[in-house]
Amino acid sequence: MDAPVPHDSSTQPSWRPVINYTAVSLLLCNVHRNTFSVLLPQISAQLALSPSAAGAVQAGNLLAYLAGQLPSGRLADTLSGTRVLVVGLFLWSAATAATALPCLPGLAGATPAAAASGAQLALLLLLGSRALMGLASAAAMPCVTSISAQLVPASERGSAVSFVYACFNAGGVLGLALVPPLAMALGLPGAFIATGTAGLAWAAYGAATLPSKPADANQQEQQQQELQQPAAVEKQPQPQQQGWRLPQLSAASWQQLAVLCYAHAVMGYGFFILQNWIPMYLASLGGQGLAVTGGLSSIPWLAATLVGPLAGQAADRLIRGGRSTLSVRRLMQAVCFLGCAASVVPLALTPQPGIALAVACLTASLALYSFSHSGFHSYLQDVAAGNAGVVYGITNTCSIAAGIAGNLVTGCVVEASGSYGAVFLLFAALNLSAAAAFNAFTSTNKVEF
Repeated sequence: MDAPVPHDSSTQPSWRPVINYTAVSLLLCNVHRNTFSVLLPQISAQLALSPSAAGAVQAGNLLAYLAGQLPSGRLADTLSGTRVLVVGLFLWSAATAATALPCLPGLAGATPAAAASGAQLALLLLLGSRALMGLASAAAMPCVTSISAQLVPASERGSAVSFVYACFNAGGVLGLALVPPLAMALGLPGAFIATGTAGLAWAAYGAATLPSKPADANQQEQQQQELQQPAAVEKQPQPQQQGWRLPQLSAASWQQLAVLCYAHAVMGYGFFILQNWIPMYLASLGGQGLAVTGGLSSIPWLAATLVGPLAGQAADRLIRGGRSTLSVRRLMQAVCFLGCAASVVPLALTPQPGIALAVACLTASLALYSFSHSGFHSYLQDVAAGNAGVVYGITNTCSIAAGIAGNLVTGCVVEASGSYGAVFLLFAALNLSAAAAFNAFTSTNKVEF
């Protein structure tokens, strides 16, 4: 799926196997996330959760996810992004399997008092398993950023990062499309156990096969690129590890970090609302049945899976054609923000749109969101170098905090008004503001963090 580059076709880049493993790990991460999201209507009915309570469960998951960002980024930069990813994958897969516990029908007692006690226990188990899932899966994105920044040349980074995130989106498609029939066949507990077990097996494979020092492969790839493309490819800065300390930043770099944090916060606000609430939203519009809602909810993620790699390849072609690397990143991110804003306007202005219109708008929004993989995400790796994991941890903390707020706000607004119109209106306004800020305050020059 990556765009071709002029090097010896008989030699696979040394970073490719690590990127491939990382991509499958991200796929599983999103399968696990969407296993819960698509089953949430049934879990809510079984546990008698209100929309605000469901939003609180989602927010608790994101709060734990937020808490793990900086530690994960630091560990990825100072130790090994691949090893941290494997440990995180093992733990979040175990947490996914453990989500079967609150779904066990045996928790409900025969008497009203026993039933109430069982419901409280189920809610506590649900909160605990979701918190562990959030904390462990915090390793995913900082590790991807650290691995890509250290291993992948700038001229191939857009395609590599877009490929990883395309697999992440494919996990959303698989989770939304396959988990409903799995749950109907095995029950809610069986669906969580099956998807969690798949992640545990992949973690075991990674622990046995991944190289212990993938940065060595990066150095070999750097030498090959410099020998074969001395004039065509911007020289990759060598990572400068900062250990457990944050890097020293100039005033200009602090300004750029601030706008990156704001941009990522807006992206996270919209992303986590869409990921967690699409099934509930479509169900509110008349999507009946677990399989129907799951199938419809998977369409936007399928579009993102297909569009993301195409955007990444286009970005890499522009760079190899002589365009400034950072100007290409800004272009891709502008498409993301403006496209996301425009796509949801019909939903903001129509209180009860038809399901076809809703799916079309959500599909366009997520497809255009995938331009951020060759925009914001690749841009951060370009400018952060060896500190990419830490810097991503900082910006993603802002993203998750916004996602927590978004889930709480969405739950309260929907419970109070019975409509998602105001949710989408705020979504559009935030994306417009982020587009303006990103274009105005990010630099087209290298900024060393």
